[in-house]
Amino acid sequence: MVAILDMSLSMTGPKVALTALAAAILRLRLDRLAVVHFDTRAHTLVRVGEDVSPRELVRRILEVPAQGYTNIESGLQRALGELRRSHRRERVGILMSDGVANMGGNPIPWAARYPALHVVQVGEEDKLGRAACEGMARAGHGRHYRAATYDALPQVVRRLVRDVFRS
Repeated sequence: MVAILDMSLSMTGPKVALTALAAAILRLRLDRLAVVHFDTRAHTLVRVGEDVSPRELVRRILEVPAQGYTNIESGLQRALGELRRSHRRERVGILMSDGVANMGGNPIPWAARYPALHVVQVGEEDKLGRAACEGMARAGHGRHYRAATYDALPQVVRRLVRDVFRS
């Protein structure tokens, strides 16, 4: 599994903390979790196979400076590379973003390369962002979730985990 986090310039203060909490929820529920974040470019925070505690994951996310533009395509490319390194049969991406890319190409063709990509749209309702998030989830054979505010993000991620990773 790989979490793909939007950490562009709009991600300041409480938004980063709530995103870190949401990622920690994923890590607590999943055996292993790779994490990629993106702004103008994508960066790997946790590589596939690296065992990182939820506390360490939160620390790493909180150290990421909110900067740059929103290049979802770059995030999907980097995360797909991480998934391909995995030896696990089930390979899933979980994207958390408002869906409004202002840099890079169309992310939907990259979403289509995922065996499963679930998208959590975060923030104010935006028709362009909603269409992009729904399109990426559809192309990625996944589900679209909506967190109207960043305060709602951890709860929405808990619902995603319950829906997708039932055991």
